Amino acid sequence: MTVHLVKLCVGVDSLATLKDLVSKRHRDGLQVHTRNKPKRIDEVLDGGSLYWVIGGQIVARQPVMGFDTQDFDDRPMHYIQVAPKVIEVQPAPKRAFQGWRYLEGKDAPKDLANTVEGDLPEHIRDELIKAGAW
Repeated sequence: MTVHLVKLCVGVDSLATLKDLVSKRHRDGLQVHTRNKPKRIDEVLDGGSLYWVIGGQIVARQPVMGFDTQDFDDRPMHYIQVAPKVIEVQPAPKRAFQGWRYLEGKDAPKDLANTVEGDLPEHIRDELIKAGAW
């Protein structure tokens, strides 16, 4: 059974900014730091994604590729390895929280794969999401 992770996209104010950061800096994938290692790793690796919350809305996801742990100053640092592809999803409200949370597959927002590129300018979409109108 697939389980996903949800995490706040700290320091990013829009979906366009997230896409820009990923495309410029992380062509081979991205390691997202987390303090606590998920216990349900096998379920996440069974097709799970990391869903990003920006401005109080889940707006995008990146497929999870793996997990890694490295020691730093005698403390373990945990990383979620995600694919370099940012996939837009139907916005879903999510209150602020710390760290990450599990998201059951049945509760995950659907991809916006059926939208045609250019249907709505990204800056307008971002404003609609911030206003809670999308």
